[in-house]
Amino acid sequence: MKAVSLYDPEWTDGDYRFRIDAYYYKQWNGFKMPFHSHPTAEMMYVISGRCTVETETESGTETFRLRKGDFILLDAEVRHRLLVGDDSPSRMLNVEFAFAPQTGAVPTLRAAAAAERALGEMLAGRRPYIVLRDTNDVYHNLKSLVLELDETGREDGWMVQLQMSELLIRVARLARQAEHDGKSYDPYVSQAIRFIRQNYDRDIQIRDIAAFVSLHPGYLQRIFGSGWAGR
Repeated sequence: MKAVSLYDPEWTDGDYRFRIDAYYYKQWNGFKMPFHSHPTAEMMYVISGRCTVETETESGTETFRLRKGDFILLDAEVRHRLLVGDDSPSRMLNVEFAFAPQTGAVPTLRAAAAAERALGEMLAGRRPYIVLRDTNDVYHNLKSLVLELDETGREDGWMVQLQMSELLIRVARLARQAEHDGKSYDPYVSQAIRFIRQNYDRDIQIRDIAAFVSLHPGYLQRIFGSGWAGR
């Protein structure tokens, strides 16, 4: 199958709808997946537990430790693998998707990108992966998408197409906010900064922020640098 990059300008130059190639819930435990790639884009969402996703690109190997509420959006042909330890099973929801010529009156990716600036900006910049932390909206969107697919079995239906458009818009907004807040796609940076902003008038300490984002205080300090020392 021909590789279908999420960032190919063709999808926003012409009239295309989403095509769902695969979707599934699965609980992994003590699993070590070999490196592989897909000809389509893939979203991997951690519903519970924790896992590690490693990617291989021209710039090298990257390791992402994901917990409940984290997700990674991989572009087509990005080599990656999933690692789950024996001590902490991970339940995940994966969706693999591409694009097909528009049929009927369903909304197109071009229309969504034109209406939502964040989505247009995201699709204009090619990234092998985006790693983000959810604010609950993405999971509810994914769950509704899967329920609709299970119920109707139609990927070209209005509800599926609308939910896929909404899903990418939510991802694009989170990506833009993360880039604005932390100049990074680290899944915890934007959440930590948001907590700080919401509690700027309190005497908060590093352990308060770490508890909010479910990280060890020492690890959070390493993310933000030595400026936190002594807090």
